[in-house]
Amino acid sequence: MVIVKWAILAVIGLYLVALLAVYFAQRGFMYFPPEEVVPSWFLDEYDEQILPISVAGIGEIKSIYSPPPEEGAPVILFIHGNGSAAYQYTDHFAAFKAWGVGYLAVEFPGYAGNPGVPNETNILRTSLANYDRLIDKGIQPGNIVIYGDSLGAACAVHVASERQSAGL
Repeated sequence: MVIVKWAILAVIGLYLVALLAVYFAQRGFMYFPPEEVVPSWFLDEYDEQILPISVAGIGEIKSIYSPPPEEGAPVILFIHGNGSAAYQYTDHFAAFKAWGVGYLAVEFPGYAGNPGVPNETNILRTSLANYDRLIDKGIQPGNIVIYGDSLGAACAVHVASERQSAGL
């Protein structure tokens, strides 16, 4: 009987230790940032440019920008998903170009060689800063379409709730 009692206490103890480990490591289970920087071949092949964007409390984030082909054309603010970097969405970029629109692909803190730590506050702040950078470049809110994929969809809804745009 004593052995059973100690075995049960040991199992409960191990369970509590496992719960504590999961609690303190939970952020590591949420974001999966690819650390490799945007390859130079990508910029050349897709005729893109890196647009530095200052984000308060984080520093300078490097997002991917393709200007609109003509003045007044729409620009898509593209916010990518969790387990990938912006430059990995080449099919999306090809479609955007076929549609005759420009785009700014938001990169997150801690992703693709950018400074900072990915967390909800930093990702939402970065998404808003990317929108504001489009405004600084002279893009009118009525020409900005906000588009999010996976995790980026929640960010897109946040940006749309805080800023004017042509659509979500």
